[in-house]
Amino acid sequence: MLYAEKGNRVTDITESQIDMFVNQGYRIIDDKGKVVKETIPTSISELKLAYVNHTRTIDDLTKQINDLKEKIKALESASKSKTKKSDFTN
Repeated sequence: MLYAEKGNRVTDITESQIDMFVNQGYRIIDDKGKVVKETIPTSISELKLAYVNHTRTIDDLTKQINDLKEKIKALESASKSKTKKSDFTN
């Protein structure tokens, strides 16, 4: 099942209707909630909203990357300290 979504409107559609609804500004979503196809924003307000959303996503992902890098460093240093201790015990 496919759905066309625009604002607070959601409509059931068939595959043959995808292009028609995309041309009218709808996002096409499958029954699992995955966006199948969407229109390219053309108004300034839509572009600003997309920019803000993408910027937030980039910030969140950058924070996750930095957290993972810190965890890797901590694991590497813990591994090195264990290796050094085991070298002295042999």
